[in-house]
Amino acid sequence: MAKQAGPDSNPALAAISYQVEEAAKLSAQIEQLEDDLKQAKKALYVIERERLPEMLSEAGLTEITAHGYKVTIQPIVEGGLPKEDLERREKALDWIAKHDGEELIKTEVTLRFGKGDAKIAAKAEAVLKKAGFAPEVGRNIHPQTLFAWVRERLREGAELAPDIIGVTVGTIARVRQGKTKK
Repeated sequence: MAKQAGPDSNPALAAISYQVEEAAKLSAQIEQLEDDLKQAKKALYVIERERLPEMLSEAGLTEITAHGYKVTIQPIVEGGLPKEDLERREKALDWIAKHDGEELIKTEVTLRFGKGDAKIAAKAEAVLKKAGFAPEVGRNIHPQTLFAWVRERLREGAELAPDIIGVTVGTIARVRQGKTKK
């Protein structure tokens, strides 16, 4: 049975009404804070990824200290191998392998067995195929390994195809609190 709580109601209903109002206010406040956080992150992104790198570059600087904060321009690599488009993923892995990245690629063999098939699972891929199973064979590179490889190639001035391998390469202004002297 639903009851309408109002100012003329009993104290228990008034307390419930107050808690409902507080919950609604807090919910609205959280929603506003989340929106403010989203906007602040967007603004910080523009400053760190666009404005400061451009401004320091125009001034011929790679770092500066201002208002007690040390600002350093650093390269940044983001993204990763295509996940959904398996054809693009294989193309990216092939490109990496052909450009001194073969050792980065992990080969994964997956085969799902039913209950009680543990003995069969212990055999190697060749034995499984011979037994009539079709294991899934895939290739992968951990994202951090890929990013390190891309950074190394950038340092060496080696060929890189970010659009093929699914990464974005740019710069970021890292703003850190300067060390205070005691």
